Amino acid sequence: MVAVRNGFREPLSRETLFSWHRMLLGGTTGLRVGGWREGGDPMQVASGRIDRPTVHFEAPPSDAVP
Repeated sequence: MVAVRNGFREPLSRETLFSWHRMLLGGTTGLRVGGWREGGDPMQVASGRIDRPTVHFEAPPSDAVP
């Protein structure tokens, strides 16, 4: 959080984005941490029940992002 607070006015570089990603999710298993998303599965921000989620955001397909 300190890195974000101190550097939020700087242009967001690939290195900074991946560094933040590793800081936030470094101990997580089952995710690709510190790299671009790959594959055909959608990336969604969702909440609610597993059988009836509310999707708040769906990212562009991974092949449309570097």
